[in-house]
Order: sequence, then C-alpha cells, then structure tokens
Amino acid sequence: MARGQSGHLKNDLDIDAWGRQKAVIDKSLFSGMFTFNIPISKWYEKLNGVEQAGFTNCSSVDGALEIIPGATLDDSTILRSYANPRYEPNRGVLYSTAVIIENPSATQIRRFGTFTEEAGAFFELENGVLYAVVRSTVSSVTSDTRFPINTNLLSKMGIDLSKGNVFDIQYQWRGVGNYVFFIQLQEVFNTGWLGTLTTLSMFNPALPIAFESINKGDADKMKFGCVDVSTEGGNGNGSTYGSLAPPTATADLSLSGIDCPVLIAHNKSTLADGRINTRDITALLLTAWSDAKGVLKVHYTRDATAITLNDQSWADYGDGHLEYIWYDYPNVTTAVSFDSTKAAQTFACRLIPNVTYETDPVFGEKTEIALFPGDYLIFTIQKDGGGPANGGVTFEFMEKI
Repeated sequence: MARGQSGHLKNDLDIDAWGRQKAVIDKSLFSGMFTFNIPISKWYEKLNGVEQAGFTNCSSVDGALEIIPGATLDDSTILRSYANPRYEPNRGVLYSTAVIIENPSATQIRRFGTFTEEAGAFFELENGVLYAVVRSTVSSVTSDTRFPINTNLLSKMGIDLSKGNVFDIQYQWRGVGNYVFFIQLQEVFNTGWLGTLTTLSMFNPALPIAFESINKGDADKMKFGCVDVSTEGGNGNGSTYGSLAPPTATADLSLSGIDCPVLIAHNKSTLADGRINTRDITALLLTAWSDAKGVLKVHYTRDATAITLNDQSWADYGDGHLEYIWYDYPNVTTAVSFDSTKAAQTFACRLIPNVTYETDPVFGEKTEIALFPGDYLIFTIQKDGGGPANGGVTFEFMEKI
C-alpha cells in the first residue's frame, strides 16, 4: 500500500496526512425499541396519508412492533419517527433492524428503512418479491429505483423471510455513492452507482426511520425488534445557531390575559414549494422576563387549530423552515390567541418582576428538547390575576441544516 502501510488497508484515504491509520466509530443518531408500547413521543402513525393522534394499525405485542396495513384494499399504514436523522457529509450511514414477516408471499407491499414519500432507502417486499429500493425526487417527480434481490442467493443463504432476520442498509451518499443492502450481515445487493450517475442518487439524505404496509388484497403483519440509524465516524453535530428575540426597541411586548402567547414557533411540515420539511430543531436556551409577578409556561402541540391567527400572520425565520409570531406585533386590532386545552404544558416557573430567568434544555447532553416538523412551541406569560404586563422571551436553538 501507499506510504508503507500494511496490505489490510483498502485505499490511501484509510490513513491520515501523517500516515496514521484512521479509525471509525459509529454514533447512533436515532434508535427505537417497543418493549411496552410504541413511544408516542418518538413515533407517529399515518393512515392513508393522514397523521393520527394515536396508533390504530401499529402496536407493541410481546415487545415487538407489529404493523398491519388496514382491512380495506389499498389501505396504507406508515409508522415513522418524528426525528429526521441527517446524513453527515463525508461519513457513512447505517440503518439496522430485525424483522419477522408474516406470510412473505402475501398480496401486499411492505417497506422498512429510512424514507419519506419523497426520498429514502429501504427494503420492499411486494407479492413475495424482495427489492432493494432508493427513492428520490427530481424536477418534482418522485421515482423509486427498485432492484430485485436474487432469490437464488437468498435460498443459498438459507434466508426464510417468515423467520427472524437482521436487515441493514449502508450507504456512502455524498450524492453519488453506493447503497449496500445486507441480510444476516451478508451483502445481498450493491447499487454499484459510484462513477455512473448524472444526477444525485437521492436528493434529501435527512430521513426518518419508517415502516409501511399497503393492502393489495392481504393484510398480514410485520414484526420488528429494535431499529437504529447511525453515522459512521460522525459526531451528531453540524447544527446552526438560531434565535428569536422580541423585535421591539425595549425588548418588551404588551401582554394581557391568561396564558398570553408571547411567542409561537412552528417548524413547518411542508415548505413553500410543497416539499416535505425534514429539518429538525433542537432547543438551546430559553430566557424570559416580566415587569410583574407572574408565570412563564411552555406548551407543545401538533394541532394547528390550537392557534387562531386573528389579525396576525406568520413570519418566516431564515430560509423558511421555521415560522413564528410575536404577540400583537406589529400592533393589530385582534391579536393571535391560543387554546391551551389543545396543547400539552411542558414547563412552568414563577417570574420575579424585572429579573431575567434562564433555563437550559440541553440537560448535560443526556437528552434534548426538539422541535420536529409539524411541531408548535407556545411560550406564554401571564401576570398574576391575568392583568396587563410588559415582558418577553428569547428562544435560542439549533437548526440541523
């Protein structure tokens, strides 16, 4: 090998500029288990394209995730993570799971991997045929590139899809790299795309973990153990700082009433051009103040009807993945209102007059508070008794751009 390195190295980039061998350690970006239930804070179900408040066709049974499509022809059930683990440039991606497929030859489409309706990489079982699939959207047209996995190979490997097998997808991306599909830790397909493409293989590599089942005449189950997406050699960072602070000259807003919505932040589900938003946001710091004794609260919801705009309108932050509203700014006849019964209160504390309060939601890197696409955070302040007060909040965050 070059520079005198031993023959087990695959290429010159396996060593650094000083001739030292590089090491790669995987870092999990998102993982899931279903021991007692499907954690509603991490996953949501879509039935025929509509997000559900709970789970209908997905359940936890004896520690496994079970998914059925629905009883009616063409019923589609998707279970997906709120989180959209983002590819880290010049790193690898590794998706891993274990699945038992009931009646593999069923007249049905079953998918599992990392994907949205616009992009992704996944295994697909359709009417008994297993495929390796890469999905992308080019010029507003979404297409799946499907490669049938050799049935003779699976037979020689002794693979019975009705029994428990481990499945992995590993890809280089960089926009033009290879995707490699594994079963029982053995390679079953490689796209071999490196050096052959004239467009990117997949336009968006920030993708949720997803499972999908479509009734094409049958409605049999898939059963999953744990699932994980890791970056190979990455660090889970790469986020960009952002903040929202009151735009007034004094940094105060005129507030009144119970649970007055000082600031509402919304991570959009879809962007202005109609594409699916997959940019996650992590909270960093919340600062609040008031000239009167009162209460600061933070509320969370995905129910758009919890917010009534009245005479106000959303403003875009940055390049428009996030939008926000300041209470009665600019001044209007009827300010935005908030129905707290349609949201969950996640935080509350007392405010001392003219004393700035700060809270750090990073929790020493043990966990974090995230604002996923479709999420609303509502920051409210109320003076004791609900009377008028002057105050505000500053919300600092990271966008995973």
